[in-house]
Amino acid sequence: MNRYVVLTGIALAALASSGVAAQTAKDLVGTWTLDSAGGFGPNPKGYVMFDANGHFGALLMRSDLSKYVSNRRTQGTAEEYEATRYEASGSAASVVGMDPTRLDLA
Repeated sequence: MNRYVVLTGIALAALASSGVAAQTAKDLVGTWTLDSAGGFGPNPKGYVMFDANGHFGALLMRSDLSKYVSNRRTQGTAEEYEATRYEASGSAASVVGMDPTRLDLA
């Protein structure tokens, strides 16, 4: 549960820092390209999607993801898995209890 709250915060912070002028939750509906995200290094890659029913999905990753020697992530070593553990994150959830007529990003 905490991971979703943090990811929602990251998503909204990324939107706020990119100059999005959302006045209501409805203004966020759509797919947004990630501009910045703490913990994912310089030039992170990713997107956040919001739908009109309060659901969102997000995928965040470092632009310099570690490589696997085998070139297949399903055949990585324990050391490779540990190195890549926090380099990408994906999540989906529903926003509950949010007032759809008001959204403060600042």
